[in-house]
Amino acid sequence: MNGALASAASRVVSPVRDVCALYPNWHLDLATEQAYAEAADIWVFQHPFHWYSAPAMMKHWMDEVLSFGWAYGEGAKLEGKRWAHAITVGATESEYGAGSSRKYTVEEFLHPFERAAHFCGMEFLPPLLFYGSGIVDDQLVQTWSKQYQTWLLSL
Repeated sequence: MNGALASAASRVVSPVRDVCALYPNWHLDLATEQAYAEAADIWVFQHPFHWYSAPAMMKHWMDEVLSFGWAYGEGAKLEGKRWAHAITVGATESEYGAGSSRKYTVEEFLHPFERAAHFCGMEFLPPLLFYGSGIVDDQLVQTWSKQYQTWLLSL
């Protein structure tokens, strides 16, 4: 599903970067990543919801790229930029929230990312969530791809 969404995104926005494919050994090119991040007015992190968070590579990217003196602190370069998530969630929406098996909403699980964005002087936008992505068919892929493109163009 995430591959189809990334493909749909690449038809309406540029660049779309797959850091897992770019860095299979996890050795990030910090200068390149910071240049792309600094050039963008808005960051969209597209990923599956993995153990109530993002995949490890996204956390690794944040740990390495969001450095003192560039992302925050004196000389910070990210003030006023926007941060958003487009997330595929395997479970249904009814499985999240008070009284559900997950106890919290996906938005509540995203609070650490919201805090990171604000710490860097960025605006955190409401996420686009694709619930029930564990079982999809071609029609749903097409529907979600169009929804994603519309959302991206509205940012």
